Amino acid sequence: MIDRLEKKKKKKKKKKKGRGRGRRRWRKRRRRKKRRMRKRRRRRRRKEGKRINRRWKKEEEEEEKKKKGRSRRRGRGRKKWRKRGRKRRRRRRRRSRRRKKGKRRSRRKSNNDYIDDDADDDDDDDDDDDNE
Repeated sequence: MIDRLEKKKKKKKKKKKGRGRGRRRWRKRRRRKKRRMRKRRRRRRRKEGKRINRRWKKEEEEEEKKKKGRSRRRGRGRKKWRKRGRKRRRRRRRRSRRRKKGKRRSRRKSNNDYIDDDADDDDDDDDDDDNE
């Protein structure tokens, strides 16, 4: 027990949330985490409510309800703004990134037949030029 306290905790490196294919997994994980947090919060609130009710009943419950409604409304407004900003920023960054990494393109067009057809067409064009 003592050793664990003495050892300094290493800070966990935050993983990057993927763009494109890996994105869905992160979204899923975030949703799962939020759901868990919400459950925990609800459980805690319920326990608090029970504790209060033992001492004095109605007034405290009404205050809790008021608080809950207000926070939810405020959160919804803010989310829209954040999303709009992020979209605009991402579009600009993605364009430059695609040029840099040809790797991604090759992964996307992995059916070689398609690429070969293009090459053949180019050869035909060259032959036409020679004839002229």
